[in-house]
Amino acid sequence: MPGVTPVEHVRSGSAGRLLSRYGWLAATAAIVLLAYSPVLFTEYGFSEDYRLLAALRRGVLFSKLMIAEGRPLYAVWTALFLGPVHGIGQLAIVRLVNLLVLGGVAVTFTLAWRRVGLGRFEAAAAGIATVTLPTFQFFGAMAAVGAHLWGALAAAIAALWTDRLWNTDRRIFVRALPALVLLAGLLAYQPAGMVFWAFAFILLVAPRDAWSVYWPRLRGFVVVGFIGMAASFVVFEIGKTLFAAELAGAPRAEWVRDPAAKLFWFLTFPIPHTLNLWKLHPDLWFALAALIALAAGLVLHHRGLERALPRVLVAFALIPFSYLPNLLVAEDRSSFRSMLALSSLVLAWYVLVLAGQLRSTRGRLAFRTVIAAFAAAGIASAAWNVTSLFVRPQARELEMVRRHTADIPDRYRNILVVRSDWRDALAPDVLYDEFGYPSTALPWSSASMTWLMLMEHRHLKDTTAVRADTAGALPLPADTVLDWSIILRATRQRLETGGD
Repeated sequence: MPGVTPVEHVRSGSAGRLLSRYGWLAATAAIVLLAYSPVLFTEYGFSEDYRLLAALRRGVLFSKLMIAEGRPLYAVWTALFLGPVHGIGQLAIVRLVNLLVLGGVAVTFTLAWRRVGLGRFEAAAAGIATVTLPTFQFFGAMAAVGAHLWGALAAAIAALWTDRLWNTDRRIFVRALPALVLLAGLLAYQPAGMVFWAFAFILLVAPRDAWSVYWPRLRGFVVVGFIGMAASFVVFEIGKTLFAAELAGAPRAEWVRDPAAKLFWFLTFPIPHTLNLWKLHPDLWFALAALIALAAGLVLHHRGLERALPRVLVAFALIPFSYLPNLLVAEDRSSFRSMLALSSLVLAWYVLVLAGQLRSTRGRLAFRTVIAAFAAAGIASAAWNVTSLFVRPQARELEMVRRHTADIPDRYRNILVVRSDWRDALAPDVLYDEFGYPSTALPWSSASMTWLMLMEHRHLKDTTAVRADTAGALPLPADTVLDWSIILRATRQRLETGGD
């Protein structure tokens, strides 16, 4: 794979040249928007959508929990983008903005692949394939996590900027700019900011540059990355100290206590998920075979290159590095939302090996065919999963809650809810607390969802809904009890028998 491709010069005032240069990037973003378009035309919410909307309606403008978790920019984004939302239907506008940002992330991946020598078609296909992975599907389907996509975009820009500035401008304050942009991404959502290392993989491991060119670029990424991560850690420690009660007892606020067990978890959960690409339920044997093939392919890619071993070691080191925030804490809950960087890096590894082998042995057409198949698989997976596991089941569940709260008398002020069970989900599949999971089964959204529907019906500000895990453990006397477990089960049975 060749080194950095020179940027083409575009003469001022030439609309045709501008269209030729930027039109294909706009088409890349448009294809991403089309793949996720089902989320724009149906009224629904999910999980954090309900919790944050309810908090904002109650006058809580900034989340202390987000600040305690070291994500103050997530709190700012919530106030700016969710603050003006007055109804569930308006979440579609927020999701549209999120998808535009997701399109921007696809464009940055495309530009990175162009920079290391892929053609326009191949680079665009690789960018589309990346942002249609399951981890991005989750972020594309839920409105309230838009800050995470902004964080990924900031990290991507920081990486491209690092690759460009570190070799062309030696002024200290200029070299510090990418670190500030990376810090912004990390302060929105740490796993999203780690996308920086996925770009480092593309820009450092893919080119077969001479060591004299490679070393300064590697040093630039290390310096910028460590400055951004260190500053993010300081902010996290300050937030955790200021709002210690928000994270009391939370495993994400404690350092990992059993590194060996954490390593085993990493190798048996996150890694297989990412190696299986778009398959939601990973196959461990496929993951093992893919890992061996990718490792061999990387060695073949760098065979005969000066100082090949350090490059291969850097490639392997970037795998845990891209997941570092989750590896350092005691929490070991698997979730797609934490795999933004890791999934992107693994997909980049696939593309690198395929490009290196197919382009050299079977010609460019074979690689174009395979990478196009990757993009097509991603588009089909994204469209299907967001529709069947988010849009339809969440819309039905919202209608269920809306219908059963409509008849509650206005004089009732103490409404208790019983959470539903994930086994009664209205989706055909359920994975973790993300894909297909009922909102009424989540402890942080069941009461909020109920409260929002009561507000919609009554136009009041003082009605409360108190969560209760089981009907036998209700903490307070209630005017009425809404048992979402029974109601959701009945709804599921009605749908399975062909009822409306």
